[in-house]
Amino acid sequence: MSDNYIIFVPEDPRFVPSADRIADGLSVAARLFPKADAIKADLPGGIECFDAGGNFESTTCPGCGKKLPDAWWATAADADQEESGFRLGVFRTPCCASDVTLNDLRYEWPQRFGMFGLEIQNPNVGLLAAGDVVALESAVGTFLRVVYRHL
Repeated sequence: MSDNYIIFVPEDPRFVPSADRIADGLSVAARLFPKADAIKADLPGGIECFDAGGNFESTTCPGCGKKLPDAWWATAADADQEESGFRLGVFRTPCCASDVTLNDLRYEWPQRFGMFGLEIQNPNVGLLAAGDVVALESAVGTFLRVVYRHL
């Protein structure tokens, strides 16, 4: 059996909400996703990649829009990763020599890097309404990006 997740990750990869804000976010998520199998706050202790799982298709350069080779991404990710997570150091893209972090790249389906994620397992909803994201942003106190993960 497979699982689907909606993961809300702060726009700033180093942002971690306070404990009160996390509790507020969990409360809002429980109201928005009452049929979800599980709702949890993910606090990995360092910067992690909140990936799209089986939804992942490709990575493109934000500078020129060209597709980046999977091998280039894998090499950059290996070089960027430390024991405590990703550093999000700057890399030069092979296509147009743009200086980017792994978080700056354009992922199809979206992926994000961060120190906090609000994960909804099997949310059992259709498309998110814009107001849903705004409600969660208000609760956790920052702008969020959405990752749809399929495992």
